[in-house]
Amino acid sequence: DSDSGPIKVAELLPNSIVGEIAILCNSSRTATVRAASPVEALRIRKDHFLRLMREFPEMTIEMVRVLADRLSHTTADLIDARSAK
Repeated sequence: DSDSGPIKVAELLPNSIVGEIAILCNSSRTATVRAASPVEALRIRKDHFLRLMREFPEMTIEMVRVLADRLSHTTADLIDARSAK
């Protein structure tokens, strides 16, 4: 949210993950998620999430892919925003 109201940062697809930054960076949340339609969500405690990543390396690899993809999209958005000036 900004002083002028909510800012849409992303639209997530089914089976997307949210909240991983707070867990992986040991920080508080960086965004608020609002559903545009009914959703089913699974909440995983930090200790369980980290244990799953240790026990299932393929999950860790997929998490890195998700984060890399988000970073790539954010970088492209920043480039577009700077080019528009």
